[in-house]
Amino acid sequence: MRYFKTPQNDIRAIEPNQTRLIQPDWVELTAEQLAAELEARKPVPTPEQLLQAALAGLTHDFGDGRVIQTRPAPSIDEPNMRNAIELMNRTGTPSMLWKMADNQPHPVTAAELQEAIQSGQDQGAAAWAQYFSQVSA
Repeated sequence: MRYFKTPQNDIRAIEPNQTRLIQPDWVELTAEQLAAELEARKPVPTPEQLLQAALAGLTHDFGDGRVIQTRPAPSIDEPNMRNAIELMNRTGTPSMLWKMADNQPHPVTAAELQEAIQSGQDQGAAAWAQYFSQVSA
């Protein structure tokens, strides 16, 4: 396979049996040039895309192998945690099973869920601060 760059900045891949398609104004690319061209054409994520990815990936590590998702609204993580805290406090339940980020159930206490909520809020605030620093620059 041979690779060419056209005057329109397109990259064309030509099989050995297709050489009749090569135009005189096409420039053949070396493997290094092709790699550089492809790298330069990778889309650069927008600040909004980076923010959404950061918010969607928020987790809290309890430090004992349990990692819980702490995505803010409109996800259901934080509201579900708040409901569970309220339920445990109202019924006097010391802990309940919670599906962690690895989809495995582990017991959590109301205090641990509150810790996770605060961690998620702090991480979310940091993600928003990073976003505003990018769009304000």
